[in-house]
Amino acid sequence: MRIRRRHCWYRKGHFGGLTDICDSDRIPCFAPVIEAAQLEENRIFTKNLVRQVRPEMVCPFSAVHDISTAEAFIKQHGSSIVLKGSSAVLEFELQVFRDNAQGAMAEVRRGLRIGASLLIEKYIGGNEFTQYCFTDGFNSFFPKVVRDFPFRSATSHQKTGGMGSISFGDIPPDITPVDTKDAQDYIKMALERLNYLYGVQFRGVLAGQFINQSNLCFSMNSMFDPAIRSS
Repeated sequence: MRIRRRHCWYRKGHFGGLTDICDSDRIPCFAPVIEAAQLEENRIFTKNLVRQVRPEMVCPFSAVHDISTAEAFIKQHGSSIVLKGSSAVLEFELQVFRDNAQGAMAEVRRGLRIGASLLIEKYIGGNEFTQYCFTDGFNSFFPKVVRDFPFRSATSHQKTGGMGSISFGDIPPDITPVDTKDAQDYIKMALERLNYLYGVQFRGVLAGQFINQSNLCFSMNSMFDPAIRSS
């Protein structure tokens, strides 16, 4: 049986170096090598990568090493925060707390108790959208942005059960050309910095999730799996 090409979307293989193994056996694989997959797997790595050049596009964040780290962050940035795992492979559900320092700290304690590596961010309101990038390491293609619907309504935080990225064919009216340019610049900057600092070329699909009112990027996804496909 001849294998013509392989696209790696399985999470463990994706972050564990399956593409590197395929490359060593000369099996074409459209997915990033293990070092490049850090753009999704290591959320703090990606934020620091871009913050060096465009700090205004990265919301305030901090790794949570202990209780005092989280308390100091909330004291400085307010009680509306987002708590998530610092790694995409962690089974720690993203939590949003609106003016609820007590609830946030309870979740921090739970996360630290189970040994999770946590990331805390300042909550930023706005409409979310996703910008995809298809790249072979040299050339990049950016399709139209897609709308995110992670929650059932604007007033309810009940999740839809998926990434919620939907494309209607046209760019949503509240997404401006400046929004899309900033999103594409952010992704290109992350790829360029990855290559410049570490000599690593990203190859595959990269999805940046943005908030349009402040043009902040809050997540990068490097797997084109059923959870993030747009319809």
